[in-house]
Formats: sequence, C-alpha cells, structure tokens
Amino acid sequence: MERIVLRNANTIDPLDISAHTKRGGFQALLKARKMGSDKVIAEVKASKSKGSRRCRVPLWCKVGKSPDLRMQMRNISSVMPTKAKWGPLKTGISLSIDPFSLLEGIAICCLCHRGKEGIHLSSAEYHYLLDGLKGAINQAVAKGFLDIDIEVREGAGAYVCGEESALMNSIEGKRGEVRFRPPFPLRSAFSASPRSSIT
Repeated sequence: MERIVLRNANTIDPLDISAHTKRGGFQALLKARKMGSDKVIAEVKASKSKGSRRCRVPLWCKVGKSPDLRMQMRNISSVMPTKAKWGPLKTGISLSIDPFSLLEGIAICCLCHRGKEGIHLSSAEYHYLLDGLKGAINQAVAKGFLDIDIEVREGAGAYVCGEESALMNSIEGKRGEVRFRPPFPLRSAFSASPRSSIT
C-alpha cells in the first residue's frame, strides 16, 4: 500500500524543516507558484478530487472561487475535534508527524484564490501539538517558503464545527453553532468577509 498523507511517518523529524525538504517538501508549492492560480485550479478540477466528508464536494469548488472574490478571501484550515472517525484522527496524526505538509497545503490553497492570510483552527485536545506547528511556521517563513501569514487559533472543540459556518463562529471565539443563511459563506463568513475553508 502506498502512503500519501502519512508518507513521512517515522521517516522525518517533524521539528526540522531540512528533514522535510530532503524528501521533496515544498516542491509542490514551488511548482504551483510557477504555474499560477488558474492553472493550479484547472489541475485540481481535472483530478476530480473530492472532499472526504459526507457531501463529497469537488475540491476545485473550494479553491476555484470567482475571480472577483479571490483577493478578499482568507483561507481557513481546521483540525477537527472528534476522534470517533478516521478522518479527524488522521489529521491529528499528520499534524504531529508532518506539520510542514499541512503548511504547504494551506499555502497552495491561498495561492489558488490569491489570499495572503491563512488561519489554522485546532480543537483543545490537540493543544499539545500547537508549539510544534508554530515552530514549523517560523522555520518555513525563515526559509522563504511561506509568503502568507498563517495564524494559529484554538477552539473548545465540537463535532458541529465541521460545518463551515459553525467553524467560522468557533474561530471568532463564539459558540460553535450553525448560522442562518443567507448570507452564504462564499460572500460573508469570517469577520463578514469571503473565505475558503478546508476541514
């Protein structure tokens, strides 16, 4: 079986960016920058990749928003709080063994919609991983791989925060509850601005 998400498990030091780059780390980001956002979105669309959650939304729909909104967007990443399903547990494991790949993914998503800011929301049970993530961000910035600001936030943790509007509430420090619509997150989400969320 070929590992993809966990390909670096037990092979790199998760606190050392040089170990990550020796295994091809950040090469996908450098390639994406050369291609440009439109070509990357076309590549994602051609791959027919879909989300892992129940709705199975095509991934390109999340990163390929309309051009007039892209400059206003903030990319949001989250580590889901529950360990009852493999997906959330996998995300926590990948954060502990390979935080640099998570940062690379956030940076590529921001590139697609031309955003300059990413927010990583983690639930409280993953608090022990946040120092390593912040250290990884500092190393990636120092090496020149990140040209965006990635802010790390922590929520209390609730399964409902897998829904994007509840996720926005949690990031804003509110109770994680689903919002009424309209307005839809595409137009008004985090701090009343457009967003692209990857959970």
